[in-house]
Amino acid sequence: MRKIALVLLLCATAILATGCDRQSAQPTATPDPGIQITVESLNEPQRVGEVTLVVTVRDAAGAPIEDAKIDLRGDMSHAGMTPSLGSVEDGQDGRYSVPFNWTMGGDWFLDVTVTLPDGRSTTRRFDLTVNAS
Repeated sequence: MRKIALVLLLCATAILATGCDRQSAQPTATPDPGIQITVESLNEPQRVGEVTLVVTVRDAAGAPIEDAKIDLRGDMSHAGMTPSLGSVEDGQDGRYSVPFNWTMGGDWFLDVTVTLPDGRSTTRRFDLTVNAS
């Protein structure tokens, strides 16, 4: 009986340890000082629903970076919510318009991953608050 209880306790501990470690599944922010990334919204303030986020990508000298692939991943600051995703490969003058869906009001973090034509990539995290209405 003690062996069964011990096995159940170990299984429960393993499940809780993997289920609660939400951050491990997230991309690690890896800023590249040679790539400047900014995010702005065409919908201010941020609100629940469909919005357009504009990601601007420039090199260290401030020149626009063309032909990059932009991937967005929005996660709420608390566990249990499905992430919102968006991506785009077309931009002009280093500005990329990305359709995005905020599914709930509250505090979010947005990971912006930029993949350059030469295959290099960088990720930057932005903290945002989305209004419920």
